[in-house]
Amino acid sequence: VGNYTRFGATVGDFATPFSQGAPTLGRNPVAWARATALHYFAFLDPTVQARYIQTHMDTFQEMAQYAVPLGDVEFFAALQEGGGLTVRNLAAKVPGGAKAAELGAQVGRQTFGRFQTSYNTFLMIDRAELWQAMRGQYAGKLDELAQYVRNATGGLNSRALGVGATQSAVEGMWIAFSPRLLRSTLALFANAMNPTTQVGRESLRTLV
Repeated sequence: VGNYTRFGATVGDFATPFSQGAPTLGRNPVAWARATALHYFAFLDPTVQARYIQTHMDTFQEMAQYAVPLGDVEFFAALQEGGGLTVRNLAAKVPGGAKAAELGAQVGRQTFGRFQTSYNTFLMIDRAELWQAMRGQYAGKLDELAQYVRNATGGLNSRALGVGATQSAVEGMWIAFSPRLLRSTLALFANAMNPTTQVGRESLRTLV
């Protein structure tokens, strides 16, 4: 129920640049504008994501070494196997249901699938552009830069904090529309309260 609620309320709103992307907009408008433009264009041409990865492979490989996620499936858990009702299996029990389910899947790939690609394209490019812009001038360690980028773009890994699937499901139903984004934002504020560290200064600058 929580997965479908989040999925239904998110699909098609194209608000990612103004929620997960808000810190980047304040910190680096050029990076934000590039990520936003490709975010919208990726809905029309899903290959945008693959082409960007191909031309920025070194950046993504380095980000992966420091556990910076490329995308986010939190809002699309209902589309994953086991994340919602298994419509295909249910439809197979109805005469003609399998064919209808296949047609529905094709429609879904051209609508929900395109939006998922567009959504993940923004998060991926937002993080890559922010990483590249700060990589050469960051005075701290790269693991601290990775911590900042995760927090500033809603990429904090709840599992790495020991949060189980059941707790995440409960949080998604009753506490936060996006537990991962909420944790990331709180971590950004928490770091900003300690400006004696590099990541703290960057977080404070971003919020200001």
